[in-house]
Amino acid sequence: MAITENERIAQIIEAGAKTAMTIEKIILLEVSEWKNSPKRAEMLKGETYYRNKTDIVDRERTAIGQSGAKEVVGNLANNKLVNGFFRKLVDQKVGYLLSKPLNIQTDIEEYQKQLASFFGKSMLKLLKNPLKKG
Repeated sequence: MAITENERIAQIIEAGAKTAMTIEKIILLEVSEWKNSPKRAEMLKGETYYRNKTDIVDRERTAIGQSGAKEVVGNLANNKLVNGFFRKLVDQKVGYLLSKPLNIQTDIEEYQKQLASFFGKSMLKLLKNPLKKG
């Protein structure tokens, strides 16, 4: 007896469902891709600069030696100034962006009421706190 078109489609869907990734595997894959992404590496570097832990402190003075290769020079001054200018700029930007209450506008009155109740002072605090506390 031949199978109908609907039964064949159902078999294909069932076979595909058995080979598909589970939600947990999809989440783990997405998280691992994000952890290894260049964008996250930039975010982590930005956080270290915000905390005033710059990479300039770890650098050493070098010069070209007798062999023609770079060598660390120990008898030269290696003074480095580290300042928190990056932190100041970030805090300034956060203050500028979130200093005034959010203003949500729509032509539909019912949406306006719902959005106004959602985007109140508590939402502004919710947005501002993670940005202010480092």
